Amino acid sequence: GDGTVLVDTLEQIRETHARDGYVLCPHSAIGVRAAAGDTDTVCLATAHPAKFNEAVARAIGREVPPPPALRGLMDRETRRTELEASPEAVRAHIRDTLARAPGRA
Repeated sequence: GDGTVLVDTLEQIRETHARDGYVLCPHSAIGVRAAAGDTDTVCLATAHPAKFNEAVARAIGREVPPPPALRGLMDRETRRTELEASPEAVRAHIRDTLARAPGRA
């Protein structure tokens, strides 16, 4: 169940930190756990662990500071746009967004 996934995730964060000194984010921990035992798998971290400090603190007993580029980001307004699920819709949205960006003619 979901409780088992959470326990496994926290254990993986804790184990990786104890072994390697690296703090995984929860999503990366799931990937590392799923790849356990594979010798030909590369796992890429998906997010900075500071984004998930509650889980990190539960796993390793402390929070990790966000890097300078992310400080204050969590306090900013969240924006979201729903698009049709097509490459064309995504391209058009990117073009429209960039055209409205400050400093663009």
